[in-house]
Amino acid sequence: MKTALIIGGTSGLGLEFAKQLKEYSVIITGRKDLKSRIKFIKLDLSRGNIPKKIDEALLRIKKVDLLIYCAGFLREAPIEELSDGEIMAMNNVTLNAPELIVSKILKKQGELEGFIAVTSTSSYTPRLKQPTYCASKSGLGMFANSISQGEKVKKTLVISPGGMKTPFWKKNKEIDTKTFLEPKWVAEKTLDCYHKQHFKYMVMKFLRNPPRIEIGESRDN
Repeated sequence: MKTALIIGGTSGLGLEFAKQLKEYSVIITGRKDLKSRIKFIKLDLSRGNIPKKIDEALLRIKKVDLLIYCAGFLREAPIEELSDGEIMAMNNVTLNAPELIVSKILKKQGELEGFIAVTSTSSYTPRLKQPTYCASKSGLGMFANSISQGEKVKKTLVISPGGMKTPFWKKNKEIDTKTFLEPKWVAEKTLDCYHKQHFKYMVMKFLRNPPRIEIGESRDN
């Protein structure tokens, strides 16, 4: 079986991807092992020697066919209220880590069959209380677009969901999640597009209230 590596796959959208990828041998990473039947590799990307942690994780995987990057970290506040550590953590988790992971995979195996990058509507909507998050999510989308220009990554899909009903929002009691998207639906539509549509690069925007999909840039080569 082909192998799918889901970074940030222990909850929310990442876990939904893991549940739905029946035709793959799935490996998930995260900070805490949920003791599920899915193979788990501990990987905390928010602090410490991140390149070394990634090297150690990838040593345990023979080959990655599909990489899905779902990891995220958000602290909402104007830039002057964010600590140095919070700014570094958001950039590490959202942008530096996926760049390192893709780079190391390509150095190890020469090519990557598929890459799904999970950004956010914050990647194209500026928000006063999400300056670093918006910047890093936007950077992730541009990174995915850039690597898709070459031949080593065969298929790149960037998805930008609005708010989803995930543990991501549990700590923020002020946010009303009633109109938020269902992760199961987002995962289903994403994988359906990835497997059934022919493209080299594509952007999918998942909007809410009502739930709907808009296809952004798409190209075959």
